[in-house]
Amino acid sequence: MILYFDKVDLFFNVLHIMIILINSLGWIFNITLKPSLYLILITLSCWTLLGIFQGIGFCPLTYIHSHYLYTNYEFHLPFSYLDYLLIDNFNLALTSKMISIISIFVIFISLLINLKKNNLNNRFLMCLALINIFAWSLIIFKHDIGTKINICLLYTSDAADEEDSVDLGGR
Repeated sequence: MILYFDKVDLFFNVLHIMIILINSLGWIFNITLKPSLYLILITLSCWTLLGIFQGIGFCPLTYIHSHYLYTNYEFHLPFSYLDYLLIDNFNLALTSKMISIISIFVIFISLLINLKKNNLNNRFLMCLALINIFAWSLIIFKHDIGTKINICLLYTSDAADEEDSVDLGGR
């Protein structure tokens, strides 16, 4: 059980755990209701938008933390901080996929509750959140967390301007 290596690592661990708790339970207290909503939206944006380029479920904080640990201790942090916390530190008999699915449900249920408590219970937003739970779950079932999405661009605007195309190989 390696809970932390030094004060910087401890800071990253505390910050991660605070974000997880606010994302999961921030809707409980009025004082954390709005910050929780914003943090959930930032988290989901990172997982999705940055995930397109860095791998589904990408967290910049985990990336920086991982880089710090590898640089200073040659320690490899898993792609998911929750894997590190629950499997590596607390030796829970969970798979990474199980943790990912639970994370998806918790954050989207928190989002739904948060939207309702913030009086943003628009049917469209609620349906969108429910669809995302389903979509994210399918992504995690089909691929592991951290999977990069292959985007195929046959032509880019620069290539089109120069009348170039991408060589796909073969004939």
